[in-house]
Amino acid sequence: MKYQYKNKEDKLKAIIKKMKSVIVAFSGGLDSSYLACITYEVLQNNCIAITALSPSLSKKELMDVKLVIQQIGIPHRFIPTYELNQEEYIKNNFLRCYYCKKELFRTLREIASIENYHYILDGSNCDDLKDERAGRKAGKEFQVRSPLIETGYSKKDIRFYAKKHNLPTWNKPASPCLASRIPYSSPITEVKLHQIEEGEAYLHDLGFIVFRLRHHDLIARIECTPEHFHLILKHAKKIIAKFKSLGFHYITLDLEGYRLSGLHQPKR
Repeated sequence: MKYQYKNKEDKLKAIIKKMKSVIVAFSGGLDSSYLACITYEVLQNNCIAITALSPSLSKKELMDVKLVIQQIGIPHRFIPTYELNQEEYIKNNFLRCYYCKKELFRTLREIASIENYHYILDGSNCDDLKDERAGRKAGKEFQVRSPLIETGYSKKDIRFYAKKHNLPTWNKPASPCLASRIPYSSPITEVKLHQIEEGEAYLHDLGFIVFRLRHHDLIARIECTPEHFHLILKHAKKIIAKFKSLGFHYITLDLEGYRLSGLHQPKR
C-alpha cells in the first residue's frame, strides 16, 4: 500500500513539473493545501497560490489560509471576487457553486494571461467525481486542471500524504463556504453570511467541532454530532441569547445530527 502511495506522489510531481508555471486555486482546505505543498516543492517560485476574498469566506478560514501558506512557503495572493454582484449567484439555485467558481476562474485566467502562468490548478480529487459538482463545470470552461484527479488521488490518499508532509490540514473536516448553509432559492445576502459566521464562531468557541448552522430566515437550525447534543442543552440560554442578538427568532437543534446533505435533502 505504501508503494502505491509513493507512486501516486511521484506521478503527481512529474505531471506538475511538466507544467512549468502554475496558479493554484487555494482555499486553505486539505486538498488545495496538499496540492500547493507539492507544487511549491516542484516548481518553487514558478507558482503562486491565490485565494478568493469573498463575503462567503469566514474570518476563521481566512486565518487558516494564512497559517497554512506560512508553513508551505508558496508565494500567495488574495484577490477580491464579486459574486454578490451577480444576480444569478444571489438567487441561490443549484448552480450557485458554478457561478461562484466561474467568477474565481475567470479572474485567475486573466491573471494567468497577464503574468504568463501556463496552467490553473484546483484541488479536486477522485471522490469529487462521485457527485455532480457544478463547480467542476466552471473549471472545464476555463481549462482548469485537477492534478489530483489525473493521478488517481482519493481523499484518503490526500490525508495520508498531507500528514506525511506535516500539513496542519491533514485531518481538517470539510468546510464549505458560508453560502452553503443557506437553502436553495433563499437569496444570499451579506447579512445572512454575517449571521452564519458569527453564530458558527460562537459555537466553535463553546467546543463544537463538527457542526453546521443552517440559515432558514428567522430560524437557526444547528446540526452537530449526537455526542455533542449535551453541549447544546448545557449552553442553551447563552446560545439563545447570542443567536437572538444576531437576528434569529427561533433557535433549533436538528435531532438527526450533522450530515453532509443536511440542507438539501431529497423530497420523499
